[in-house]
Amino acid sequence: MIVQATYCALKVGYDKLEIDHSLIAESKEYLSLALNLAQSYHVLKNSIFWKTARPSIKRRVKQQLNILAFDCCTNFLAGCDCINAYVEKMNGIAIPPIWWNDAIVDFTLAYDALIREHESEVTSKQLSLW
Repeated sequence: MIVQATYCALKVGYDKLEIDHSLIAESKEYLSLALNLAQSYHVLKNSIFWKTARPSIKRRVKQQLNILAFDCCTNFLAGCDCINAYVEKMNGIAIPPIWWNDAIVDFTLAYDALIREHESEVTSKQLSLW
């Protein structure tokens, strides 16, 4: 459910990216994927009754949740890398965009929420052997 906090902070930051540039467009694609994965996490987390579900179902759902959290973080970080590349490119040409300070706060909050609640899921991904 903390992915919802991540979702909210990501959505606010995503909505502030209104510049028509190839790096920002690429960043918006990554962030859009991260938003969709965060929403999928929330839907999947609430799709079963945790108290009455069989252990095998809980295990399978937890594994899928771990994968969603990892992929959400991966896409989020890739999107932030594109934004940083854009700002570094424009830094020598002009002052940073007006939205930059707000975006830093929004994306920092999203990252902190994701790491705080899902540190083990986002730092490593369990490989499926079969």
